[in-house]
Amino acid sequence: GELFNANEPTGNGTLTINGTSKDAGNYGNLYVQNGGEVNVVGTLKVRDLVVEASIGTANGTAESGQVVKAERITYANAYIEIHMDPAGVMDDTKWYGFTVPFAVNAHTGVSRKEGDTYRNCTYGSHYMIAEYDAAKRLTSGRGWKYLSGNTLNPGQFYFFTVNGNYNTYRFKASEASYTPAAAASLA
Repeated sequence: GELFNANEPTGNGTLTINGTSKDAGNYGNLYVQNGGEVNVVGTLKVRDLVVEASIGTANGTAESGQVVKAERITYANAYIEIHMDPAGVMDDTKWYGFTVPFAVNAHTGVSRKEGDTYRNCTYGSHYMIAEYDAAKRLTSGRGWKYLSGNTLNPGQFYFFTVNGNYNTYRFKASEASYTPAAAASLA
């Protein structure tokens, strides 16, 4: 079952979990919607951790759920679920900025929502990611380049574009746990 399902009307707030007070701190799924916050006292083990974010358009505002504080969270799967364009109109002429709170394999850790199902995407065919290169900016006047490695790193800013009109994407953590920084916003 859900530990915190932020789809419920009361889910858009702050939830404090005392992870060390339960037997081994084992829970089901933890889903944090836009505007929701989770504060974990101690450590927490969940089956799936999903943190939702909405990027908006170039002139819009971004919003995300946040894991405000925790000593450590372990999980079977963790995702950042990003809703790219509130209008739902995606194409390869638009780029959306985002960051991740934990490492993500950019080539195998991205899926898109098709109806009620998430399908794995192929880098280069379904989406592209750009990263900023300050050294390149100094020599050429342009700092953005296509992703040069396989890993999206926590706290680094990226741009994302897609081939196809799918609005919701999941970026899967490549490690089985993480220690969030204070106020780890995702978009």
